Amino acid sequence: MVLNADDQRLMVKVARKYYEEEMTQAAIAEFYGVSRQKVQRLLDQGKKDGIVRISIRPPLHLHEKLESDLESLYGLREAVVVDTELCGIPGMVRTSIGIGAAEYLLKILKDNLKITISWGETLLCMAKALVRCSVAKKTKNITVIQGLGFVSEPSIDSHSCEIVNLIAGVLDAKKYLLSAPGIAATHEAREVFLSDPNVSEVLQIARCADVAFLGIGTLTPDTMIIKKNDSISWSEMKALKDRGAVGDIALRYYDKDGRLVPSVVDKRVVGLALDELRNIKTVVGVAGGLEKVEAIRGALTGKLIDVLVTDCFTARELLLLQSGETVCHD
Repeated sequence: MVLNADDQRLMVKVARKYYEEEMTQAAIAEFYGVSRQKVQRLLDQGKKDGIVRISIRPPLHLHEKLESDLESLYGLREAVVVDTELCGIPGMVRTSIGIGAAEYLLKILKDNLKITISWGETLLCMAKALVRCSVAKKTKNITVIQGLGFVSEPSIDSHSCEIVNLIAGVLDAKKYLLSAPGIAATHEAREVFLSDPNVSEVLQIARCADVAFLGIGTLTPDTMIIKKNDSISWSEMKALKDRGAVGDIALRYYDKDGRLVPSVVDKRVVGLALDELRNIKTVVGVAGGLEKVEAIRGALTGKLIDVLVTDCFTARELLLLQSGETVCHD
């Protein structure tokens, strides 16, 4: 389709609104007084003409030294370091890391791949990044599994189910959702959930995944599990911290050496255990931000993850810590 000069100018404006300002197609159509169908046609034509080129993250060479150093010092199979100029704005850092994780998933995508997902704000950014890009690979028989129960009431859950649904939708994949809370009210309640055939089936499928994408959490009052879930209190989390916990993966809290910190909380989690996650062939940790350095380092030290997707500022901090240098914040 050959566009006239006016439509070419409109195509560029529409593309900027959609890809850079993240406006919806409906909002763009209303803004310019055109139909939504025309907005879609202009976006499609922009891709065909090469005006719009979707790139998940900056070229690898920008941070290949940081990546290779992380791999060497921490024994990682692979490190993916994304560029961000906004280290002080957690939302922007999460968005950048989510894009890098989406790129990594597309890189390893192949027929019959089984993907286990935990939840977290950065993984949600990863799922949204996948939705916004064109999946060039045509793969078959992909499975996406929820490896940890939901973070709040299923009807208002904004992470676990949504992440699986988004990723499965983009990849045209079969999905398995876990109909249980991430943290049950009591140990006895957890056992009831685990005895449910549907829950036990999903967890068994999750254990046999080829790859797991996992968020890495911290122990702070504003962590998502405190903000969005009433099954764990700050006093319980503080008790975990007092016992040496520095972070969590899929609600399994570990110390600076990546060892599980036993607690009553751990006995209430409905999801895969650390050893079960470690047994998955490829475990991808998706996390960044200077507030998470200690948690990420613990996961790396304990060999809880094989691949790390993080930002350039966090990568430098991790390298300084491992080399024994004093870390100074400007």
